[in-house]
Amino acid sequence: MAVWQFTTCLVPKSWATANAGNASLLSSDDGFDSSIAWMDLTIDRCSFDEAFDKVLGRRKAWHENQTAWGDEQRTDIQLWIEQGRIEEIQLRLNLNEDLEPFLSRFCEALDGLDCIVFVPETKQLLPLAPDTIIRAALASTAASFVKDPHAYLSKLSRETSS
Repeated sequence: MAVWQFTTCLVPKSWATANAGNASLLSSDDGFDSSIAWMDLTIDRCSFDEAFDKVLGRRKAWHENQTAWGDEQRTDIQLWIEQGRIEEIQLRLNLNEDLEPFLSRFCEALDGLDCIVFVPETKQLLPLAPDTIIRAALASTAASFVKDPHAYLSKLSRETSS
């Protein structure tokens, strides 16, 4: 992941409802694991393939369990499948670009697939809505970097030397 990318994951709305919106179940001290949300669901991945094909062109995946869309260094979508089941759906947004047109197409293409957005950085579950995702992205560390790379790197350097 590039420092200018804001990372989110899609999770089933039914999982969030069943777990009372407890996003901390997807996080640990080591990072995040959204596969838990997909574990007991049998969802046809073809619906996601069709939706993602509408918003970004496919690219060559670097792993046999991955299907990827977009540009790995810009905005991309990664769909991970393990033993025929969805393992993770990750969306990484390039904060150096205007996100609104892409996110409008993305959310429209996913309408009806009953997903919400998990933000690992803040451990939040958000509705699949362009304005909500943009607000979260603008409050992220990736946005801090994009806004002022020198200040971000200086702060990071101070934090690691303490």
